[in-house]
Amino acid sequence: MLARVARSWLQAGPAHCYPTLAARLAETGVTALRLDYRHPNRLNECLADVRGAIDHLRAHHGVASLAIVGWSFGGAVALQAGERWPEVRAVATVASQTAHIGPVDEIGRAGKPLLLLHGTGDTCLSDRCSRMIYAAALEPKELVLYPGDNHGITGNADSMTARLLAFITSAVGESRSTASKEGLASGPQTSAAVPATGTVVPTHQAAASAKGSEKLEALEGARVPPAGRMTGGSTITAR
Repeated sequence: MLARVARSWLQAGPAHCYPTLAARLAETGVTALRLDYRHPNRLNECLADVRGAIDHLRAHHGVASLAIVGWSFGGAVALQAGERWPEVRAVATVASQTAHIGPVDEIGRAGKPLLLLHGTGDTCLSDRCSRMIYAAALEPKELVLYPGDNHGITGNADSMTARLLAFITSAVGESRSTASKEGLASGPQTSAAVPATGTVVPTHQAAASAKGSEKLEALEGARVPPAGRMTGGSTITAR
């Protein structure tokens, strides 16, 4: 189910993979809902939009569980959604920022799988960001680095899309069984997956914030100047 048509190239996701990913998910019986943020770059408002989408899918389509995918700023949205809400059963990020990502260890503590993808040639957000998230996260977790690739992983678009597809379909299938046992849905049980995009914390800023201790907390207060902003949306998929 495509909820909103993307209004810019960014909202098509990294390497424009969201439309392709949605189509391939549909072939497996998983429907994609693309969500445009009402106020891009505002974390709490974007989280409210994702929460609203989850509530809609649950109320009107019997969705019991979701997987969420976030790109850049959307990584923070995806991670926080995974930390906060039991319906979100798996989280994947592409070139995520580290500012405002919350306690990522909560994802693994809840038994939710985490997939982190990043290009080592990213000049917007260094792959160091995903390395730091990976170090702070608990199992089950996976970090995939694409040597020399950029912020959108355009040099490995097919590989990235295939990996996201496999991750989502696996997580959705496993979460259906778990949701059934826990009684999360009163009606027919379905599943969903969600990609998100948004603001970039420039690499030089992230590196400067992390000097010395290299603690994840060093990046929590990073501020994004207007020149470093990119806007975007989200995608939700449901079985």
